[in-house]
Amino acid sequence: MFIVTQNQDSLKAYEKNGKGQSKFLRLKPDDFYADAIYRDLRKRRIEFYYGSTYLSQSSRTLQVDPTASKIIITDYSGRKREIRN
Repeated sequence: MFIVTQNQDSLKAYEKNGKGQSKFLRLKPDDFYADAIYRDLRKRRIEFYYGSTYLSQSSRTLQVDPTASKIIITDYSGRKREIRN
C-alpha cells in the first residue's frame, strides 16, 4: 500500500493490483545515478535525489524496468556497480 499526500488537499491511499511483479533496488546513501541499458542498446539515465522540494524526502529505491538488460549504478565518487536484469 502507498500513502500519498498532496499540498492543500486530502491524503490518498493506493494498493497494488498484483498485475506484474516489479523489482525494486534499494539504493545506497552515496548512489548518484543509474544507466539502464536495454536489449536494443538504448540507454537511459536516472538520477537519484534525497528530495526535490522544500522539506521533501524520497524512498531511495529504484524500480527496475523489466525491458532493461542491465543497470549500472554510479556513486558520488565515480565507482560503478552492475546489476543484471
